[in-house]
Amino acid sequence: MKKMMKMAVLVAALTLSVNANAQVRLGVKGGINTSQVSISIDDWKAENRIGYFIGPTIKFNLPILGLGMDASALYEKREAKVTGPMGLVNTVVKSEHVIVPINARFSFGLSESADIFVFGGPQVAFNLGKQEQELIPKFADWTLKSSAFSVNVGAGIFLANHLQATIGYNIALGSTGDVVFSVDGIKETRKKYDVRNNVWQLGVAYYF
Repeated sequence: MKKMMKMAVLVAALTLSVNANAQVRLGVKGGINTSQVSISIDDWKAENRIGYFIGPTIKFNLPILGLGMDASALYEKREAKVTGPMGLVNTVVKSEHVIVPINARFSFGLSESADIFVFGGPQVAFNLGKQEQELIPKFADWTLKSSAFSVNVGAGIFLANHLQATIGYNIALGSTGDVVFSVDGIKETRKKYDVRNNVWQLGVAYYF
């Protein structure tokens, strides 16, 4: 994870040191997401629920035709309904993060007032909410990582020199949490099962 964090910081530094001739635009971004949670336990599943994200964003148009970058610092909330065998668990688990996506983008001009583009890049998420949520009292907990690394891919459209709409898919690189079983909280009895959370995102942005 430390290597991943260093990589993300390096990408951010390179982003901020782009050519002085690059066009820089500030904006506000928001949207909705739907989680695709997988749990490595038989007969356990997580149903998707709608969440959201919002925060500031910055866009660079590089002095190379079609190329650009964007970076954001967004508050994001995710939810999933976890169910276990025979209705043993039926709980909504929630997570709150600050996410920092940094994307490279390539645009194709449709007209003077519209471009379509594809994008992709790394994302770091920092947990803000509860790190542990109880699934079964004194027996099973949903435990989130304090930070997670992932990759974004997607496409979008930029209209009227201000408005942007995107659809993207966030792919978790490694576990984003654990389901931890124990007997009366005794550490020696604990068993962990990986949780992975991929996310579909629909976003809109306005650049000033």
